Amino acid sequence: MVPGTTSRRLRAQSTSQLAVNIENDSSVAACKRKRGKAVNNKVIDYKAITGQKPRIEIHPKYARPVGRWSSQFVREVGLVARQHGPLTGHDWSKVEDDVRGPLHDRVMDKFDIDMRLQHAKYIVDKILGERLRGFRCILNSHYKKFENDGVARRYPYCGLAQEKWDACCDWFRREEFQKISEHNSSNRQKLPTNHYGGSKPFIKYLEESDRMQQLKDETEAEGVVPKTEDEILNTEEVQRRRDEEEFQRRRVEEAEKCNEELMAEMVSQRKKIEEMDARQESFEAWMLQFNA
Repeated sequence: MVPGTTSRRLRAQSTSQLAVNIENDSSVAACKRKRGKAVNNKVIDYKAITGQKPRIEIHPKYARPVGRWSSQFVREVGLVARQHGPLTGHDWSKVEDDVRGPLHDRVMDKFDIDMRLQHAKYIVDKILGERLRGFRCILNSHYKKFENDGVARRYPYCGLAQEKWDACCDWFRREEFQKISEHNSSNRQKLPTNHYGGSKPFIKYLEESDRMQQLKDETEAEGVVPKTEDEILNTEEVQRRRDEEEFQRRRVEEAEKCNEELMAEMVSQRKKIEEMDARQESFEAWMLQFNA
């Protein structure tokens, strides 16, 4: 027997078996592939790269988060409400503090926000209630697609656990909910037109208007010719793009660093395998001499 033949044959068999297993796992995964749980990747990447949580400030005047991370904050609160909020019930004001507390903690895990401020806590609760109400509306629309309750229970909404879906179905069947639903539908039909103001919320327009007026007042106080609104917007757009480019640059650097660490680990593991092969061949050669 040539030294190293046994180890090479075992490695070949292991490799072929691994390829078969991977192929089988891939085919099974392809058949069972479903949409995963929604996540806020921008916030996750920012925290991983900078080591900090995005700062959120809620001004009492606006009663809404404003700034660079405002839309991502509202999105995260919506994800918390959909994935962990109480889906049954109708009035958020009746939700107990022991239920709200864990939801607040999940929001603070992703964002730097002072929930000790009463107006900030009030706004977070308000957004949670709005997102829960909207999600319940989506669930109810899904429930109404089926001919009866029994059929609907067999087809939970995408990503929703069966036990939560059963609880929602029980709630949708209750007379209390049906009266509320009919009343809201009647009120909705009285609306002559649907309001539309673009993707930017009104509070964002108000915040930009106040900021422009503040900049104009500062330049006039310094004796400088005040800038027009277009000039102010262009200046802020340039700064926003610079911040975005800096964030992307740090993101690329972090990815390259992780890639280098992975390559170094692969080289180290390869050397260990080669050393093990050398020891195996040496042992096989010794066994051949011993049996001769």
